[in-house]
Amino acid sequence: MPTSHAGLSGAVALSILAAVSLERGAARSQSFVIGNGVTAGQQTMTGAGDTGAVSATGAIETSGAGIDAVRMFGPAQRFNNHGLVETSGGAINVNSQAWTRRFSTTGPSWR
Repeated sequence: MPTSHAGLSGAVALSILAAVSLERGAARSQSFVIGNGVTAGQQTMTGAGDTGAVSATGAIETSGAGIDAVRMFGPAQRFNNHGLVETSGGAINVNSQAWTRRFSTTGPSWR
């Protein structure tokens, strides 16, 4: 009696495709945009040239000692705040570890 392995081959191919897709996703930069009306927690940028932005009514809120609102760990990064960055229980902080990073603020700003 003939046996078909087409289903098994398809499943293996799909698994390989999924693994490759996930691997590529892990290598993407960590740029982010916090849109209007959205409140997010700590944000981290790790790739060269990553950008972060908080829209006019968006917010980043963190709590706890030593918890940075925004962490910038790559070269040539930029953070633009037009909304609110707020911390409680710790210092207000954007952790930036290179000279080529820039951040600006034009909104309600930091609390």
